[in-house]
Amino acid sequence: MAASSHSKSVRNSVITSFFPILNSTEGTDRDPDPNIEGSPPETSGNRASKPRASNATTPSRSQGQQEPVDTDKNKSTRKLLENRKHLINEGLLREDDDSPTLETIAKILLAISTNAGTAADVKKNTRAVASLVKRRAELEAWRLEEGEIEEKAKEREDELKKEVMETMRKAMEEAEKKRQEREERVQERVDRSLRALEQLTKEVKAAEENKANRGPPTAPRWGDRDDFPPLGTQPQRRSNQPTKQPTTQAQWDQARERERRRTRARQLVLDIGKDHSLANTSNVGKREKMREALKKIGAPEGANVVQVDKMRMGGLLIELNSEETGDWLREPTNSAAFRKELGIEMDFTRRTRNFVAMFVPIGHIDPDNKDHIEELKDENCWDDDTFVKARWIKAVEKRSIGQRSAHMLITLADGEELERILAGTRRSISIRGRQIKIDKDQRIPVRCAKCQRYGHYASDCLETEVTCGRCGETGHRHSECTAENARCANCKEDGHEAHSSECPTYKSKLATLNGTPNYRPAVRTTGTSPPSL
Repeated sequence: MAASSHSKSVRNSVITSFFPILNSTEGTDRDPDPNIEGSPPETSGNRASKPRASNATTPSRSQGQQEPVDTDKNKSTRKLLENRKHLINEGLLREDDDSPTLETIAKILLAISTNAGTAADVKKNTRAVASLVKRRAELEAWRLEEGEIEEKAKEREDELKKEVMETMRKAMEEAEKKRQEREERVQERVDRSLRALEQLTKEVKAAEENKANRGPPTAPRWGDRDDFPPLGTQPQRRSNQPTKQPTTQAQWDQARERERRRTRARQLVLDIGKDHSLANTSNVGKREKMREALKKIGAPEGANVVQVDKMRMGGLLIELNSEETGDWLREPTNSAAFRKELGIEMDFTRRTRNFVAMFVPIGHIDPDNKDHIEELKDENCWDDDTFVKARWIKAVEKRSIGQRSAHMLITLADGEELERILAGTRRSISIRGRQIKIDKDQRIPVRCAKCQRYGHYASDCLETEVTCGRCGETGHRHSECTAENARCANCKEDGHEAHSSECPTYKSKLATLNGTPNYRPAVRTTGTSPPSL
């Protein structure tokens, strides 16, 4: 009887110290109810330790008064059943799991820690699990042997604490990791938006400064196709009224291309040596010296230098306030006077353009041989200012065995010779007395991978929805398309995708891109009326 009392006291201390939340949620420990499934069986020792009721020894109680022990036991039983039913309704415990193991309890705790919910839900679920832990601890305590109960109970208590704490630690680490990942993604979006806004602000500011420094309006120039008025009408001066802002992506692309052409017309390139005085001068200092040089050589009224930037290869990129100032400064006399004021001997670097000499016999010419290049220049009447360089398009080491001819890329500076080649007037050149067919070097138009339109990249796209390159519909990407038939998003025709080289829109963009040379014409007609036809 004494051993049984000692075992019961040790069991109660194990249960009480096992899970701290039990004291706050279930009250004091009670004997397990034999009516509940999974309760420890009542032994002879237990029966001997309990006093038996007797009419002679037990004092009578008044009617309506109940035993306090039976009341507490009934409440504990109902509480346990309610908690078990709550866990089953929440999907945390199976209905047929009458005696959950420690692994099951650990999984329930992990699910509670990871699932989103209110503080009340978490508290209620935790209390329900606490009752299961309590019942499990009671069962474990009854199963221990009497001789080793204290040592085994202590070891089991430590193991259970470690398992629960390790499970909770892993759950909290996983939740913290997911929270940090969400914060990083949000911060990345914010940083990307801020960079885009900063870039847009710089572009707007630069456009305003450029507009302020352009000076008074001048007479329109003739030479570009878009500048010719309809036949039978008088040419009109350009209006100073602000133009309507583009609203669609296509309008933005056209406006951007027009601005690129105008910017190239206002830009000049000067090559200076490292020992030149301007090399160690700030960009603002270079600009002020160039403005003084324009005044000294008698530049037209309103001519001005907007900005000067140092190029990667060491040259100077000069941007003027108008295209007319660029045309005036390109004249040989004006250029020589301007460079003399700055102490620069080398003339402005002219824009160049490539063309392809097709099926050139390999044994006829070597681009790295100076004698061969001089012979090529003499044979085609190219001076040193016209010819820039030549090279094989495909590397020599990548040629196939027995290959006899290859394509050559020849670079010429802008001038009458280049204009004839680009215009198609001259269709061949001579190499060692053999006529070689030539063609323009094709430039591939840029196509957006988001909206599928031409003229910009996906990083600069203004559209909010992605367009499929296969079916032309919005809302999904090419990799997610399930359509059976292809439909172009640009020309709206069936039978090909947006990236097809047979697309009429692609061919039109290709012709437009390669039909407009990336250079300034050598001779430009200026005035207030179009040239005679």
